[in-house]
Amino acid sequence: MASIHRLVVALALVPLALVIPPRVAYASGAPCTEETFGMPCDPGNGNACAGVCQPDFSISNAPMGCLAVDTDILDRLRLTSLDGIACAPDGVPGSDCTHACSGGACAATNAPQGAACMPGSDYDGGLTGFPVTVCNGACDGNGACTGIGMPYCEKYGRGQLEDCGYVACNAARNAGMCEIFASPAGAACSSTDVCMTAVACDSSGQCTGKPIAGCTEPDVDASLGEGSSSGSSSGGSSTSPSKGSSGCAVNGAGSGGGAVAAALLLAAAVLRSRFSPRVARGPRPPRPPRRTPAG
Repeated sequence: MASIHRLVVALALVPLALVIPPRVAYASGAPCTEETFGMPCDPGNGNACAGVCQPDFSISNAPMGCLAVDTDILDRLRLTSLDGIACAPDGVPGSDCTHACSGGACAATNAPQGAACMPGSDYDGGLTGFPVTVCNGACDGNGACTGIGMPYCEKYGRGQLEDCGYVACNAARNAGMCEIFASPAGAACSSTDVCMTAVACDSSGQCTGKPIAGCTEPDVDASLGEGSSSGSSSGGSSTSPSKGSSGCAVNGAGSGGGAVAAALLLAAAVLRSRFSPRVARGPRPPRPPRRTPAG
């Protein structure tokens, strides 16, 4: 019983964060925020085009950070480079349309028309009720950031991170529509498939994992087992798989779920025997006399 208890506690303490290596994050200047996804930033080397604002999955809860740009990030942003995207050498990423990345550096040249930027907080008179993000504005080509009208990316944010995606707009061509950008391979995600373990995002942005040996979908085999719990028509016992503690059907004992349940029932019985009030019993009635066989 003690070993089962230790196993259950150990499984409960397994962290959701997976194998994402630490990366350079958080610029020495203005930090990235949730509103600046995909924008160039300074990762700490003084170059405002050397990093990109991205969730940092090497840290618990994946806060937004300035990660050093590499081919993996560019691929997931569907970019070949940061050239032409507005950069901010002195301010918050996405706040400056008078500078743009060029050849890996932040140059004093106006960002092209349509590049994503963050307009002033009063650009829409406060009618939307949503936080202002870089998806709410576009550079006009003359160094100014203007708010874009409807439609714009209303679902902006990390609401899809459990499904390996971040909802935002294209930093180079803000057309006002949402796109879903894939999380890096190995990032934690949430799968509804209870027969999967070691669940993580793959290189294509899909949440997947390793199948649990002997585990089948609960709405298939487990439901058949419930329907035949009284036995088959030939009188034999049911051989349907039982549900394990993970919620899936497992051929045999059920991934240890039955043992844990038995341990809990035993503990409850012991507690009842110790704390239930004892009922006084009267003397036993006398036994009837034994009958002697006739003959």
